[in-house]
Amino acid sequence: MGFRPVQPEIVRVMDAEERKMKATPGYRTPARTLRRLAAGSMIYEYPGVARGDWDRFSVRNLGLAVNRRMAEKFGGDASRMRRTAGDGLALVVSLIPELARWPAADKAALAGILRAKTAREETRYLRLMQKHTRLRAALLALGSNI
Repeated sequence: MGFRPVQPEIVRVMDAEERKMKATPGYRTPARTLRRLAAGSMIYEYPGVARGDWDRFSVRNLGLAVNRRMAEKFGGDASRMRRTAGDGLALVVSLIPELARWPAADKAALAGILRAKTAREETRYLRLMQKHTRLRAALLALGSNI
């Protein structure tokens, strides 16, 4: 289905369970094992995406980077930061170090993504995000470091 666990120990549990299901028709995974599987992070990798790109990514890292920027550049004043850099996804985008050097077409596509993010439905936003390889790479880098 495209979903897979990230942590190696959860991968081992999942692999063992899949072997048991293949070997034993009607096999049911015990509740304890299901809890172990559910405790780990899962990633959905749609077709065509390199496997493992998102393994070290964490939204938490993006939040920490925004907070670090707020402390360094805005003296910890969240209101002042939002007035200067925007909010939501715009705050995260403002952390991309090479953004000013992006080609005009990539910047225009980014502007479309930011507009789509605030729309009532996120379907268009998701489609645009999937196509913007430069933004994807930048967000992966920001969310995978720390």
